[in-house]
Amino acid sequence: MGPPSKRSGETGSRFGKKFRHYSVRILLALGMAALCLALATPLAMKFLRPALLHYLLDNLSDARRSELYESLAARAGQFYDAVPEPAVGRLGKRGVVTRYRGAEVRINNAGMRSSTDYRAKPKGVFRIVCLGDSYVFGTGGPEEDRFCDQIGEFYRSRDIRAGGKSIETYALGLDSWTLSQEASYLSSRISAYDPDVILQLSVSNDITPLAGVNGLGMATYEFSPEARQWGSGLFSNQAARYFGERNFSALAWSLSPQSRKEWGRAFSALGRLVELQQGRQGKILLSVLDYPFSGQFFSELYTWHFRQSQLPVPFLVTSFLPSFETQLTHDAHPNRLGNGHLAAHYVHALNRLGWIPVPEPDLPDLPEELDLDLNREPDPDRLQRDREEFASTHLRSSLDFGRLTREETRAFLGGIFPEQGGEKALQGYPWASIRSGFLMSRLEGGRERRLAVEVRIPPLPELFPFRLTVTVEGTEVASLVLEDPGTSDQHRLEGELPSLDRRELAREIVLVASSYFAGIGNPRMKSFRLVSAQLE
Repeated sequence: MGPPSKRSGETGSRFGKKFRHYSVRILLALGMAALCLALATPLAMKFLRPALLHYLLDNLSDARRSELYESLAARAGQFYDAVPEPAVGRLGKRGVVTRYRGAEVRINNAGMRSSTDYRAKPKGVFRIVCLGDSYVFGTGGPEEDRFCDQIGEFYRSRDIRAGGKSIETYALGLDSWTLSQEASYLSSRISAYDPDVILQLSVSNDITPLAGVNGLGMATYEFSPEARQWGSGLFSNQAARYFGERNFSALAWSLSPQSRKEWGRAFSALGRLVELQQGRQGKILLSVLDYPFSGQFFSELYTWHFRQSQLPVPFLVTSFLPSFETQLTHDAHPNRLGNGHLAAHYVHALNRLGWIPVPEPDLPDLPEELDLDLNREPDPDRLQRDREEFASTHLRSSLDFGRLTREETRAFLGGIFPEQGGEKALQGYPWASIRSGFLMSRLEGGRERRLAVEVRIPPLPELFPFRLTVTVEGTEVASLVLEDPGTSDQHRLEGELPSLDRRELAREIVLVASSYFAGIGNPRMKSFRLVSAQLE
C-alpha cells in the first residue's frame, strides 16, 4: 500500500483541531460548573441545613431522635448525664462510645466507664469495688490499664481466691467526681452492687463542688450541681479558672468556715458509706493520693480530717510516684506503670489486712517509696507550714479587684467572673454573682478591726429593689438596700469584724445579693461589680 493521500491527512488534521476545540470548551464548561457549584454550595447549605434539620426532627421517631442525640454527644467527646439525685449530680450517659482526653471511653449500663455491663453479683464471686474520680475512671489511658482492672487481672492470673470465691473488680468513678458524690452514689446502691471490699481513693479535687452538666453532656462551671438555688454563685475549687489560673482555689485548703463545711459534708457522706458497708459485714479501705505537684499539702490535710472524723477503718496514703515514666505523655494522670504501682500497693494492703491473703512469692513488687502504714498520723508542723505558705503567697489584706494578679485569684471561693475571658480576664473589675466569696490575709498579730468593701451596681431595673449583705466568717457585718436604679453606682460597705482565733490565717468574706441579671444566650447570673476590699 502506498503513502496516505493529501486529502486523508487534511481530514485527520481537521478532526484533531475539532477534538481539541470541543475538549477545551467542555473543560471550560466543567470548570465553570465546578466553580459555580463551589460558590453556591455554602449558600445553599446555609438555607437548606436548617430546613433539613427541622425536617429530621419533626419526622424522626423518639428512638431515632435519641440515637441522633447520643451520636452528637459522642462526637463532642463528652459523655455526662445529669441525674435527679442532688448529692450525685451526674453519671455517664449509658451506651456512649467516644474519645476523651486521648483514649476511647465506653459508658456501660450503670453510667460508668466499662466495656462490660455491671450486674448483680453472682454466687461464688468476691467483688471489689474501686470508688473515686478520674483516677478510678482512668482518664487519658486505656480501660485495661486502670489500677482497678490491674488488681482484678492480678488475682485472676494467679487464681487467687477470697474464701474460695473468684475475685472480680468494678470501677466506680467519674472524672472530677467529688467525695460526696461518689460516696452518695454507692451508698444508695450498696445492695445492688453488694461489694465485699470497697477501695476508696481521694485526690486533691475531691472535697469541694466542681461542675454541673449542660444539655450536650458536657461539664460546665456555670452553675451548681448540688445547690441549684445559688446558680452561678457556685463555690468551687476551680473558682479562679476564669482568670487563667488552673490550680485549685482556697476553697480546698480548710482555711475558712466555708472550706471546713465542705470537708464536713464530704466526710459525712463518707461516714454514711462506712456505716452501711460495715453494717452488712463488708470491708472498706480508705486511701488518699499523695501528689505534691498539684495536691500541695492535700494528703496531710486529708489525714488530719480523717483522724478528726474517727472513722473506724484502715487508711492508706498511696501514690503512683509521678515521673515521666509513670505518667501519660499527653496527660498528668498515671500510665499503665503508674497504675501498676497503685494496684501493687492495694494488693499488699489487702494482704496485710488479711482480707485477701496472697502467698509471699506471688506478691507483686512494691516500690520502696510506698509504705504499708495503715494507721498514719498527720504531721501538724508540716500542715501548719503548708497553710502559712499558701496564705502568704495568695492572700492579701487589701484587694484592688481592677488590678488583680493570677496568684491573688486563688483566694476566690466562687461566684466571681471576669468581664472578658482569655488574656483580658484580669483587666477591669469582675462581676459578682448572687453569692460571691473570697479570702483575705489577716494583719500582723490579728490587728484587723474593720472591713470595707466597695461595689458598683449597674442601673438595670431587674436588680431593684436591691439588697446586698456582707458576712465575715458567717456573721453579717454590713448591708446595703437600694430601692431603684437612680441610687445605683459605687457604694462602700463597712462593718466591725467578729472576733477570731489568732491562730487563723485568713478572713472569709461572702457577699450575698438579692437579685441578678443575665444576658441573651449567657446563663451566667451577675449582680454587681467588685471594686475593692480592705481590712483595717
